[in-house]
Amino acid sequence: MKWKYLIFCACISLFTVACDKEDALESVVDFSTPYVLEDDPNDPVAHKRYELYQKYAVSVFFNDTLSVKEIGKGYDGAPIYRYETLDYSWEFTKNNNMDLRFVYLTDVDEQMQALEYVETYLSLISKAMRPFSILLVKGLESGDESYDYLEGLRTLFIAGAEAYEDETAVKESCMKMVNTMVLKKVNQNEAIKLKFEDVSGKNNWYYKNWESYLDCVFSVNMKLYFQMGGRLENAFDENKLQAIANDYMTSMYQAYMPAYAGANLAGNIDAVRATRDEFVRMVGNFGFISGDPTYLHIYSPKLDQDMEAFVTAIITLGANGFAERYGGSPLVMEKYDILAEYIVGDLGVNLDF
Repeated sequence: MKWKYLIFCACISLFTVACDKEDALESVVDFSTPYVLEDDPNDPVAHKRYELYQKYAVSVFFNDTLSVKEIGKGYDGAPIYRYETLDYSWEFTKNNNMDLRFVYLTDVDEQMQALEYVETYLSLISKAMRPFSILLVKGLESGDESYDYLEGLRTLFIAGAEAYEDETAVKESCMKMVNTMVLKKVNQNEAIKLKFEDVSGKNNWYYKNWESYLDCVFSVNMKLYFQMGGRLENAFDENKLQAIANDYMTSMYQAYMPAYAGANLAGNIDAVRATRDEFVRMVGNFGFISGDPTYLHIYSPKLDQDMEAFVTAIITLGANGFAERYGGSPLVMEKYDILAEYIVGDLGVNLDF
C-alpha cells in the first residue's frame, strides 16, 4: 500500500508543477451587446440613435447585421467570424423567420429623416407596446408582397419612413400604425372580443339592413352623405371633414336635389357635422358608431368592422373626445368602457385627451 501512496503523491506533484507553468485561466465570456447603443457626437446619425435609445430604450438600426467579430483562426489560418443579426422571429415558441428582403437606407440625410419619423412613432406608442428594436429600410418585401412595416417578436421593421417630410403626414402615418397595432392586440384577446360583441350581438344587430331590418331611417341628407363615398372615420379629423364639405357636398346636392342647384354649399362644414351627428345619434341606439364601409354604409357593421371603427375612434379622439361625440349613447359607451379598460390598463395607451 505504501508504494501506491508514493505514486499518488508523485502524480499530485507533477500536476501541480504543470499547472504552475500554465497561464492563469481567464473568463472569455463576452457580455457586450450591439443593442446597447453608444454615443458619437461627431456622427449625427449615431448621435440621434443614441438619443432615442436613452429616451425610449429602443435600439434603432439601418442594417440587420449588428456586429461582426473575429473569434479565432481556422486550420488554414483564415480568420473565423461571428455574425450577430436581428431576430426575425414572429413567435416566442418557435423560430419561424420570414423570408424578408430589404433595400437598405444608406443616405445620411434620409437616415436622419427616418429617425425623425421613428421619434414621432415612439412618442405616440405606449411604453408597454414599444418594440425591443427597430430596423429602418428603404424597401421591405416578403414573398410577392411589399410592406410599410412588419412586427416581429422583438423587431419592428419600417420601410419608407424617409419619404415623409411634412410633420402632419408623419404624425398621421404614425397614428395609423399605432391604431393598427392596438387593434391587433385587442383582436388577440378573445375575452375582450366576446364582451364587446355581446353588447350588440345578443340582439342580432350585426350586418343588418338599417331600414328594412333595424327600422333606422336616415334623412335624404344622410343617404347622400354615405352614397357619395364619405367614410365616418374621415369625420374624426376636422381637415378631412372640411374636405368632404368642399369636394362632395356641392356636387351631390346639385345633382340629386334640384332645389339646391346653383347653391354655394362648398365649405358648408356645419351641414356635414349635422349629418354626422344625426348618424351618430341614430346608429348609437344599436351600439354602433359606423356602418358596413364595403357597402356604402346601408348595412350595420360586421364585428371586425365594428371593432376597427371603435378602436380608431378611441385612439383618435381620446377619452374626452369620444365621450363628447358618443356620450349620448349608453350602448356605445358600454362598448367603449370594455375596450378602454384593456387599452389603458393592459396596453398602457394614454387616452387622457
